Amino acid sequence: MNILQYVLVTAFMAAGCATTPAPSASAPASVDHETSQIPETAKTPPTSRPFEGCTARSAAGIGWTYDCGGLVARIGDAPIDIPRDSLIEGAINGFRSSVEGRLDDVATEYELVGHRVSGHRVTMTRQGAIVVRGDIVAISVDGRGSRLLTCVGTAEKALPERCSALLDAMAVAPWRGDAAPGSRVESFTPVLAGRILDVPKGCAAAAQDNGGMMQCDGAPVLWWITNPVDPVGLQDRFFAHLGGVPSRLPCTIDSVATECRHAGDANNGAYSGHAIVRGQSVVVFCLAAGNNVPAACAQVLRTATEK
Repeated sequence: MNILQYVLVTAFMAAGCATTPAPSASAPASVDHETSQIPETAKTPPTSRPFEGCTARSAAGIGWTYDCGGLVARIGDAPIDIPRDSLIEGAINGFRSSVEGRLDDVATEYELVGHRVSGHRVTMTRQGAIVVRGDIVAISVDGRGSRLLTCVGTAEKALPERCSALLDAMAVAPWRGDAAPGSRVESFTPVLAGRILDVPKGCAAAAQDNGGMMQCDGAPVLWWITNPVDPVGLQDRFFAHLGGVPSRLPCTIDSVATECRHAGDANNGAYSGHAIVRGQSVVVFCLAAGNNVPAACAQVLRTATEK
């Protein structure tokens, strides 16, 4: 997974996110106090089942999203060394672009499986009342990469002790392992603004709250979100993570003419566009090999430079 793919996945998870990732033979992980690392000498996972009754959706093969009735917890494992502060910042920006209201975040220390790690607590207020709260933690997994953990929900559901139990369990989960014990894995039919999308051979569809993602040959290539709060800001933040200024070019999103942005080189490229499709506001992101948009993307996003 390259940096373009990982930026896409972390944005996808933060904004709100299924196929089952391959089972991992790796042992459960444990958190190191001084370095926020998760070494191979693993702790035993919690004996309780905090995800009992939750619905699990695979997050593009790198983790899971759990819907626990007013509370959403996410785990994402990336095989590249991204600074933890950058992971947390990306998650905060994703939440900011997907909620209506004032969003505040405060640096906070958390205790995960008996060790102190740094993270952020976010709260969303409307008319002076807290309506959403959550916790964001990023940990380095020794010899593997980075792990992003979030737990967000309505004010009455996202209680500190409830999120603490979920974060604990996710912190020691096997790297890219199966869904948590007690959870129910949800199937997904990819639909964009009312149209069912094809899933090309070698690809799989993943769900999110207001859209979805496709991955092909194990790598994410397409992400769409319907009726985002801030479609322009969502694209701005995505390309800001990549650095540089994206070019602009004419394109269509599900046959609707619009303008797309493009960044990258001859080997890896990223496209994004926004359009009103069948009365719904849709933002689409596509990862491509140079200018060649893969089939999963081409059924939604087309540009004049496609070969």
